[in-house]
Amino acid sequence: MVSARPIRIGVVTDRMDDARAQVIGGVESVVRPSAAVLALVHHRLNPWRGGVLGGLLSAGRLDGVVVLPVNSADTGESRLHELLPLLGSVPTVLVGPRHPHLPRVGVPDDTIAGTVLDHLVEDCGRRRLLLVSTPMQRDGVSRRRQAMEEAAAGRGVSMSTPPELQRCVDRHSARVVMADWLARRRGEAELGFDAVVCTADDVAVGVLDALDAHGVAVPGEVSVVGCGDTDVAWGTSPTLTSMDIALRQQGAAAGRYLLDRIAGRDVPTSGTVTRVDVDGLRIRSSSLPLHDADQLSAELPWTDDAAIVDRLLGREAPDPLQQDLETQVAARQQLRHATALTVLRRGPTAELTRLAGLGDDWQRLLRGELSHESRLALSRRLEEIVRSRPEEIWWRAWLEVLRSRLASQVPATADPVVPRLLSMTSSLTVERVLGDAREDRERQTHLMAAQVLELNQSLSGCTTVVGMNRALRTYLSRLGLRRFFVAIYERPIRLPADGTPSPAADERPSLRLVFEHGMGCGGAEAAVDEELLAGADVVTPSRLLPARLAAELDEGTFMVQGLFGDDGYYGLFGYEGSGRDRHVGEVMRLAMSRVLESRARTGDLEARSRELAGLVAARTHELELEVANRQQAQDELRAANDQLRSALLRDGLTGLYNRPALDEHLARAWARARRTGGVLSVLICDVDRFKLLNDVVGHLAGDECLRRVGRVLAGAGDRASDMVARYGGEEFVVVLDDTDLPGATRVAERLLDSMRAAALPHPGLGQGGLVSMSVGVASSSGLAGVAELLGAADRALYQAKDDGRDRVRVTRAPVSSGS
Repeated sequence: MVSARPIRIGVVTDRMDDARAQVIGGVESVVRPSAAVLALVHHRLNPWRGGVLGGLLSAGRLDGVVVLPVNSADTGESRLHELLPLLGSVPTVLVGPRHPHLPRVGVPDDTIAGTVLDHLVEDCGRRRLLLVSTPMQRDGVSRRRQAMEEAAAGRGVSMSTPPELQRCVDRHSARVVMADWLARRRGEAELGFDAVVCTADDVAVGVLDALDAHGVAVPGEVSVVGCGDTDVAWGTSPTLTSMDIALRQQGAAAGRYLLDRIAGRDVPTSGTVTRVDVDGLRIRSSSLPLHDADQLSAELPWTDDAAIVDRLLGREAPDPLQQDLETQVAARQQLRHATALTVLRRGPTAELTRLAGLGDDWQRLLRGELSHESRLALSRRLEEIVRSRPEEIWWRAWLEVLRSRLASQVPATADPVVPRLLSMTSSLTVERVLGDAREDRERQTHLMAAQVLELNQSLSGCTTVVGMNRALRTYLSRLGLRRFFVAIYERPIRLPADGTPSPAADERPSLRLVFEHGMGCGGAEAAVDEELLAGADVVTPSRLLPARLAAELDEGTFMVQGLFGDDGYYGLFGYEGSGRDRHVGEVMRLAMSRVLESRARTGDLEARSRELAGLVAARTHELELEVANRQQAQDELRAANDQLRSALLRDGLTGLYNRPALDEHLARAWARARRTGGVLSVLICDVDRFKLLNDVVGHLAGDECLRRVGRVLAGAGDRASDMVARYGGEEFVVVLDDTDLPGATRVAERLLDSMRAAALPHPGLGQGGLVSMSVGVASSSGLAGVAELLGAADRALYQAKDDGRDRVRVTRAPVSSGS
């Protein structure tokens, strides 16, 4: 059933090369303009199962699908089984792969094998064949290999298939594998083979490279045959023979089949629905460049009939390696004659007919119905046109044909205009016409290559999507790409270990259209990637383009490829093109993938940098907290130690310093006094009749008395360097730093005054009895140490006791015997 919208045909393949481009071109030639073509390069296009193809099919946006080979790039295994669940009931046809339940278009393998073997055995006389192929897991390769082996056996020739030569995936791998294989056989007397059969042209070119590097003459010693007749075989040196397997015709047959299915016509739905005949072998050589239909149509715009074009392809021209020079010249003359017949059949262009006023004179001339006078009038009008516009290339070609036609119908003696006309056009041969067109095509090709190179260089310096867009905007028009779009994921989809990512739907990043060309506004403008992504349209695999651009996929041919790197998927891009643009598309895919990979890695580095900065900040904060905690712990420990030290150095009863503290302080004070030349004085205080007080009121009352005495004494040392300590029992010591004997005596008197003012009761002395104190004073002058100082103060104390208590006595410094 035909959809209300234009028919849309999908073509699915694993990669884009010459062979696949020819098949797509064949599909285009049949389905357009009634249908649009959407070519999906499936390899790594989908970051999860189903992906773009599944989205388009589930949304009903593809009316039919052509499936080309879809093989794993890593293992060579067919991935057709991954597509089958997605296809459902959508009309599908295979070109290359095989499946028992799906229709297929193809060339019989036995036909290919028979043609190749006939050429090598009968035409070239080869008897020892070597098969070099792509991996056996690829679609159709094992069947083609089996057909080759059977064809060789049927012709009585040998065909060896070394396992190491059956895993070549492209030109590079074929060159490396073949070179290694030849290197291991270098010591053998002979090669052991005189022909190499390759299952693909790119593999055959790699084999040519290896043979040439090892000094093997091709085709002198060894003949090399490829398969596909693709552009990669053009201009090879040594010469490559390639099997034409009618790839374009296969694509056309697939397109016709799908149109029949979509239109509801009764066609088979499984098996080989179309067997495409082949024209046989063609020679590809840099010495004899032939033209395929696309190229010839572009160079000779007055032809569009495929049958006529085929006559110009030289398919019947003899192999120049098998024929002499005379035969080659004859072949070129036949080519010229075929071209003349084509131009003659087509006649002059509509513009020329109008300008010359020919009307139907041309067809009447061909039928021989023009009178002599009419032919003369016609020739005169043509002479005027030749003189006025000789630069038109197709006019010159037409005039070349006209030369022979007029010469046969208008005798030179009867019409003097004809000889002049023939003279003017004598040098305008068909070969010159084709040569001019070929030179123009080569100039265009070189210009295209230069533009692609400049774009690649421009993109190589980009690390942002914004920079990539600027480069694309500059070069796309120059490359002739009319429509183009790029959509990228907000963040790359990383490849897991098994290489088959399948994130949950809610974990998939959005796909955003970041660039468009020739389809509307030209894409979002932004200064930085974040701004660009925020303002870009969100697209889905089921649509590829937003609703405002959905109609763009309903006309022409769009190629859609994935953008990916070694570690992830970045997005996809699509462009309107044909097989001729595949090299441009591949260069752009690689260049844009590098940009996005660089962007992703830069983002990873920035994210890692931010992560490390966060870790450093967090660790720094932790260390700061740890330092603060340690500092607090140290302060607390120091305070605890101070408290402990204070507790150890304080008297538990009075709170004054104890004897150990006194000894330590006296040692420091004595050393300081000796160092500075100062004077150190001490007061030893003793509570009078304290034993009597204890005996009368008890020790608890005695302890209270000592505490109150300690409070009175605590005010004696009012400087930081002074010290008051309990010496033992009821004795106390006051240390006065930098104080001479008179000053110490005054302090002692003040202490006694304070004791008297305190009026501490002494029950042992009767009613009104008060506690009193005796004080002994001594200074360091003339003394040898702390012990002498304390001894002198103690003697003064006893003197105060002997003199009646409650008084101060002073021990004078001893006078030296020499004074």
